[in-house]
Amino acid sequence: MKKGIWAVLVTLLFGINFAIAMDNTDEIKDSKVKQAIINEITYPEFAINNKIEGDVFVSFLVNKDGKIRIIRTNSIFNNLESYVIEKMKTMTIKVDDVEIGKTYDMKFSFKLL
Repeated sequence: MKKGIWAVLVTLLFGINFAIAMDNTDEIKDSKVKQAIINEITYPEFAINNKIEGDVFVSFLVNKDGKIRIIRTNSIFNNLESYVIEKMKTMTIKVDDVEIGKTYDMKFSFKLL
């Protein structure tokens, strides 16, 4: 009986570790895509000068050429939203770092310090 319980616990433990390792691979790719975008999108001068703060939510895909195709955006600040869209449209992501056709979701927070 005790051996059976230990066998189940060990199986569950290894199964959980394997699942975490598999999910971690996707997270690494996600973080590379998101980091590449974050490196390109900075706080715009017009927003700093006008003391504009806000959030922009973006859902997008990366095509086989590394170009970003925006699916939807959401923000109450149209000028911040337009800025993010225009910056993302000009970017090319390294194809090795993405899952082609996957929908990525990002939130950009522009806050003055």
